[in-house]
Parts: sequence; structure tokens; C-alpha cells
Amino acid sequence: MTEQDPQTLAHRFPLIPHDHSGDCCGCIRPVEMDERTIELRCNECGALVGVLDRSVLEDLVWLVNRANCP
Repeated sequence: MTEQDPQTLAHRFPLIPHDHSGDCCGCIRPVEMDERTIELRCNECGALVGVLDRSVLEDLVWLVNRANCP
């Protein structure tokens, strides 16, 4: 993998709706907890969706963005 820029993780993170039922109109966003831990939270209601190691999330975001490039 190429080296990731940790400062732009939130900017590179794809738009993922929190709730498809319409009860919440927010999106899942990464929230840095410390150097190694990222929480995935809804930007509207604040619900915690998951907790990931930063390097794992950076690699996943890189793969998603790479797959979506023409």
C-alpha cells in the first residue's frame, strides 16, 4: 500500500448514510480518538457505529477510493 496522509482521512471517507429507514438523515463519519483509534459516528445523531484501528480504516478508504476512480 502507498503511504496514507492521516490529516485527510475525513475528507477521503466515502459518504455512507447512517439510517436507510429515514429516522436519521446523518452520515457515518470518522472521529479520531487517539493516534491509533477511529470511531465511526453519525454526524447527525451521534450514534457510535464502530471502532477501528486507524491503519485498517485508512487502507479500506484507500481501496474504496481507488475502486471508484475511472
